[in-house]
Amino acid sequence: PNSYAHGRVTISGHETVATGLVSGKPFLGRSVAATTWMNNWVSSTLEPLYAGNHLTPTELKVEVYTTNSSYTAYVYYVLHYADGTSYSSDIYQTNNSSYKTVLETTIPVHSALRGTVTSVEVFTKSAYANPNSYAHGRVTISGHETTP
Repeated sequence: PNSYAHGRVTISGHETVATGLVSGKPFLGRSVAATTWMNNWVSSTLEPLYAGNHLTPTELKVEVYTTNSSYTAYVYYVLHYADGTSYSSDIYQTNNSSYKTVLETTIPVHSALRGTVTSVEVFTKSAYANPNSYAHGRVTISGHETTP
């Protein structure tokens, strides 16, 4: 034990009394990732921490990479909403051999906005089915989780 690892989290904010506003649980940097060597889409899903709650993403980042730059990796994401509808993003691609950020955005919020996202799904595939090359896709979101 000649080496020690240290970590620290510092939080700034306010303690408030009940205001009548909808309470929310903030979350920072929750990720969902999918990996495959196949050339058909595979997916993985991020859901609220408490079943039945809704998500209000305020930041979203999409990343993708391949383990073999001769084979393109593809990624897209789907936001699923409480009313049964969904939004599918564009398809992003890269030949990078380390994570490449293909989308990073901040989503504005206002006091009347209520979360209706019930899950975030990421889809990944490789250009060719080759077990010597893996495609990796990841979506990272920050925001708030609220009751419906």
